[in-house]
Amino acid sequence: MRTIGGVSGLTTNTKAAVDKAVAVIAAATTELLAELPQRGLPAPPEPPERRGIREVPDAS
Repeated sequence: MRTIGGVSGLTTNTKAAVDKAVAVIAAATTELLAELPQRGLPAPPEPPERRGIREVPDAS
């Protein structure tokens, strides 16, 4: 926000405006993410087994 507003540091004169803008952007971001379709499935916790490497069943 400071870059957009051209503010290099927060002062008592700019803090309220920057805080308000941050809250508005956070609310808009939350709303946007809630309305977007869900992305693909998360990555599995373990990598898939490599092809050709299989456990040999116990012959007993």
